[in-house]
Amino acid sequence: MKKTIFFKLFFLVLISGNAQVKDTSEWNLIRIKIQDEDFFIKHDSTNVEHYFKRALFKGQLGKYNEVIEDYTKIIELNPTYAEAYNNRGLAKRKLNKNKEAIIDFNKAIELKPDYITAYLSRGNSKSDLELYKEAIDDYNKAIALDSQYGDAFSNRGKAKLKQGNYNEAIVDLKTAIAINPNNKIYQENLNNALKKTSK
Repeated sequence: MKKTIFFKLFFLVLISGNAQVKDTSEWNLIRIKIQDEDFFIKHDSTNVEHYFKRALFKGQLGKYNEVIEDYTKIIELNPTYAEAYNNRGLAKRKLNKNKEAIIDFNKAIELKPDYITAYLSRGNSKSDLELYKEAIDDYNKAIALDSQYGDAFSNRGKAKLKQGNYNEAIVDLKTAIAINPNNKIYQENLNNALKKTSK
């Protein structure tokens, strides 16, 4: 249960456009938490949970190379840990290493074929590489696993928009908003699509 919570927090940090901490007091608090995890790792270097937590905190500070190192260590300790591959891929994507990230997402999906977040993550990296058809295939898989996954509809809509499929993009973006009406990013994506269709 704890690992699931940490993974969700890490995923939210990495997918947000503003992952880095700006407030000095918050930065200091996170630095202290990293030091705590350093202490625990020093005394038990085989406990993946402490690497997982430290990676989360380092991600909040934008230290993605160090995040990758922590997830690599977790994978060495537990090579079947799908979440570690996914999270390492998310950190690589933050560094614009999308091809490397896709390799990690592929492994996460191989280990856990119903891993909905890994399909979304892989689709995002493919979209970054302008592989829109392949990205849409991944978003389709995520939606097949969860028909209420707003992020998959929104990102599929953005990919369709890049392909010039404006009407289909608008349908997906409206679906995302119907799922989560309070999501400002979904609304912004829809507004961008509507502007393109009005030109």
